[in-house]
Amino acid sequence: MTLDFPNYIRNAVSPSAPISFEWDDETNVFLEDARLAKRIGVTTSRGMAALCIGCAEWVVYRFSALSDDPMPFRYVEAAWVGLSDWNYINIKHGAKIKDWTGPVRNPLFVTIRTLKEALEMASEGGYPAEWAVYLHFMALHVLPDRKPFMKWLDSAIGRLGTYYAGDGMGDPVPREALDPDFDFKPEQARDLIAQRIRKVASSGNPYLISSAIP
Repeated sequence: MTLDFPNYIRNAVSPSAPISFEWDDETNVFLEDARLAKRIGVTTSRGMAALCIGCAEWVVYRFSALSDDPMPFRYVEAAWVGLSDWNYINIKHGAKIKDWTGPVRNPLFVTIRTLKEALEMASEGGYPAEWAVYLHFMALHVLPDRKPFMKWLDSAIGRLGTYYAGDGMGDPVPREALDPDFDFKPEQARDLIAQRIRKVASSGNPYLISSAIP
């Protein structure tokens, strides 16, 4: 399986870095950060969900050389497609926590479970700002170097606040909108989303509802 991760993550994270953080399967790294939640909260439901997916990508890539289970990657991959139309994705991932233990698999499971909850909330018109905060804390805990992630997060929140501010569900957000190396303009969104749907829809991703995708 070819892992399709943005270069800004690939260039910043060593996925084979040894585990240097503390973890047991009862570890809770999720904290409250009202200031960050407020910054995230200026954007739409889809904007917040996009940030959640973006944060999850950092965590999934961090472990990509330490785990060969495709579930986390395929779920994140499908999430970007589902963001364009919630009917395209089976948000429930079906993984069981008993199968995801230890300092690699358990953080991955918690990340995907949190992302699932964020997508469910966004798909119902809610605002998962706190879930984005939680996923940011997970990334901070497991990444070997926090600085590139925090620099990206600041850029991503700025982009979303510029192009996807407002209440309600909002327009679909392409993955490239969170890429600091991509000169994103809102008028590109439709084509970028269509390209991703075509690419992922043909990959046999089990979290996509292929019959719903035109």
